[in-house]
Amino acid sequence: MIVSSQPDNIAAHITDSRRAADRAAEGRTGSIVRYALNTAIELINCYECGGEFYEHLDSPIVEEWLAHDYPALVHQLHTAHSYEEFRQHLNAYCAKLSAAGYIADAFLHEEFYARYEPRAYESERFFPGVLQKIWDGRLRDVEELPSSVALIVDRFCRRSDIARHDNSAIALHSHLRCDGWGRCDLASAQTAPAGTTFLLREEHFPWHLAVHTFEKYALFIKAPTGLKASSLINPHRPSCITVRGDSGTIEPWFLVPGGQFLISLFRNEQALLLFRTFLPVVFLLDDEILLVEYPWSPMAFGRRLLAQMREELTWTESCFASDSFANATIASEVLPMPLLHGPEPLPVRHMPDGPWEDSIPF
Repeated sequence: MIVSSQPDNIAAHITDSRRAADRAAEGRTGSIVRYALNTAIELINCYECGGEFYEHLDSPIVEEWLAHDYPALVHQLHTAHSYEEFRQHLNAYCAKLSAAGYIADAFLHEEFYARYEPRAYESERFFPGVLQKIWDGRLRDVEELPSSVALIVDRFCRRSDIARHDNSAIALHSHLRCDGWGRCDLASAQTAPAGTTFLLREEHFPWHLAVHTFEKYALFIKAPTGLKASSLINPHRPSCITVRGDSGTIEPWFLVPGGQFLISLFRNEQALLLFRTFLPVVFLLDDEILLVEYPWSPMAFGRRLLAQMREELTWTESCFASDSFANATIASEVLPMPLLHGPEPLPVRHMPDGPWEDSIPF
């Protein structure tokens, strides 16, 4: 009796096909995770701003950036049930990068990091023996450092070299056009009281503003009459202060460099945390529009300043409050930028739903 082997062959073929399909699905999932991780790394590289940034590198903040800039990519991760895998890889990468920053700081004898045991332990976990060699003076050449540490050392050195030039004496600034503002209702902003502060979203940036910043938002402030541009290009970064009000109460404020403008701190905290490396402020002056970018990184130091202000408000000594900003222009609330009627702009970025870029052979 002859028994056909066709059913067995079909079963084997089906099994092989399923395995191949499973491998292909795993490959697509891995591709999405790798692409998302590379995109997150690009965001970190774009917005890093020195030792403090690496010290406080926080992967949930990077996740927020990714969700804002590439929502379709995040949607793909969730659809593929791969977001947790991506999150684990990102957490590990940020921890290793922070440890690399700690070692780079020790190599350059900087003081961004305090020398305490937990961070030294993290550095030892990722780069065993390197930190001790630096402290003992047995590692002095950058060529001997791990590649990720050497890269951060190079970034630190380049940034310190730039600061020696004359451009460190003033903040980054540009004079903007008075026309071509698209949907921004410039007329309403011009008639607003002095100190009125608006939040302008990236999708409503005019092109002559967008070319000057990588930030996704900008503040738009109506300046008081007579204010000159020269008083606004202070190179210092914004700070948080407590000011004694007319009633004698102590209030926390966000101080724009130059001491000209105060923004209510905790009432506008979420708006201030939207920025990444710089605080772009568009000042509407008497006869010109000035853009100034002040250093402001919630990742590096902004969130820490906010925490310090909360702690300071628990003190009872009112002598810590300042009364030297009585003439400053204040903004109690950051308002949405007034817009003219018109079609909504297209999204600034989107991700394709089809094949991923790593499938393109170039």
